[in-house]
Amino acid sequence: MQCLIREQVFLTNILRGDSSCSPGGLNTSKLLELLSRHRLFPLAGTIISAFEDRVRTELETHIKKQAFKSMLITRELFRLQDSARGFAYKLMVLKGPVLAHQLYGDVSKRQYNDLDLYLHPNDFSKVKQEILSWGYKKIYPSIRDEKRLNYYFRHKGDLGVVHPKTGVYIEIHHGINLRRLIPKQYESDFYNNLTQVKIHEWQITTLTPEYTFIYLCLHGAKHLFFRLIWLKDIADYFSAIEMDHDKILNLVRKYGLERLFGVSFALVNEYFGIEIPSTYNQAVRSRKVHQLKNMCQRRIRGPEKELLYMRLLKHYYFFNLKQGWSYKAYVLKSIFHRWYIRKFLGGH
Repeated sequence: MQCLIREQVFLTNILRGDSSCSPGGLNTSKLLELLSRHRLFPLAGTIISAFEDRVRTELETHIKKQAFKSMLITRELFRLQDSARGFAYKLMVLKGPVLAHQLYGDVSKRQYNDLDLYLHPNDFSKVKQEILSWGYKKIYPSIRDEKRLNYYFRHKGDLGVVHPKTGVYIEIHHGINLRRLIPKQYESDFYNNLTQVKIHEWQITTLTPEYTFIYLCLHGAKHLFFRLIWLKDIADYFSAIEMDHDKILNLVRKYGLERLFGVSFALVNEYFGIEIPSTYNQAVRSRKVHQLKNMCQRRIRGPEKELLYMRLLKHYYFFNLKQGWSYKAYVLKSIFHRWYIRKFLGGH
């Protein structure tokens, strides 16, 4: 198990709400690097007074830049909503400004660098063309051949675009099924459980609380939680938003996400000290969950750039994240598909 450096210990204490810990003797460059990597600059605002003037000025600069970027992305979201008025298809937004508004009542209080739009697979081609017609330029994938493009979206499922004037980057997602963690026949459940969140005068479509919470766990687990903001999202959503946990547990069983939820709650307990509800206790106690949690911690504490051994370990992680041979067969096949997409189709 990797040892935590002092800056990681300090950041972990702040995440647990311990504002009494002193930053004295810390390598501030390393701390700033960690805050950037984990997307936690807004959190630094809660302890900024503890730093000396030079560091405080640097932190304030980063916090202001992040807040400005968040507001720019939110303005772009409003522009998209205006363009899509009268549109027959829903633009579903997850994380980003919607989650910031839900949790903190302020779109600048959560750090994000892009906007995530999720489209029903049946609507994807039409909506993609519509969005591109509004002035956005495609960044990836760099494919024109229709057959290869269909292959890409079957196995990867996202399209990166940027607006040349605003510089706002948007990921348009082909469905919501992250690495086939949700059985394909149940993906429509998410699109049938939508709600509206009002930000100023704009009504933004997103998932209902129970499905948002499941999505946050899915998204974090997909990335082995290597950014602590994704665990903070789960912890803050769990604490701030009223949800039906019996309904969530039933959905977790329906989708076969017991291990994934076990890992999510075990890590939230580790980093935030949040008590695990008795509803989820059985999932967390699994020996396999403990092993998967340790792999996530290795990724969290390791360098931001994924090393080769971690890429290999990640295959084992996904193979064991869910039970069932159809899922495991998909994981094995996806190793080739993802390699092929990165190598030849301009995916990322």
